[in-house]
Amino acid sequence: MRGEDGLLYFVDRLGDRIRVRGENLSSYQVEDVINQLPGVRYCAVFAVPSEEGDEDVVVAFVVPAEGTRLTVQDVHDHARAAMPTYMRPRIVRMVKDLPRTPTSKIEKYKLRRQILDERGHGPS
Repeated sequence: MRGEDGLLYFVDRLGDRIRVRGENLSSYQVEDVINQLPGVRYCAVFAVPSEEGDEDVVVAFVVPAEGTRLTVQDVHDHARAAMPTYMRPRIVRMVKDLPRTPTSKIEKYKLRRQILDERGHGPS
């Protein structure tokens, strides 16, 4: 992304690596578990910096399958039953769809920016 200063900035994590409680995990690991929950069409998982310390907060944007009544609590309950604590998303958003590139890759940097803006963090 090109910043207001004209410089280019990397806005996504190389390899979608997340660091939580001294553990390294891939966003794909968390996505795989969430996608196993009945009623999930697909999801995108990424990290944002924690408000405290140098660790990450796991965030999941979940697109429910059409005709389901999937809730944020359902996702949290599934995560609690299927994942160790450090893998569980602390922030879950239910959305109708996810932003994509022309080649259909999910634009996680846009989702990350939304969460950072909500938390009062300016542009990186």
